[in-house]
Amino acid sequence: MEKPSEKSKIIKKIGQNDIVGEIQDFGEWVFVYYRNTYPDFTYGYVRKSELKKKIRHPFENIDLFH
Repeated sequence: MEKPSEKSKIIKKIGQNDIVGEIQDFGEWVFVYYRNTYPDFTYGYVRKSELKKKIRHPFENIDLFH
């Protein structure tokens, strides 16, 4: 996974009620995904300060042992 830079894809606008999933945390920047239009997802970087709610891990609801 690339570290954020001026060439990275930045998500310009996330709606107030949009839920995003964290893929990787880079300190000030977080690489996230969110559902765009089914079945597509949008991926990109967001400033952590713009995320107000808890970020969920993409695999938190998957039981790997059953």
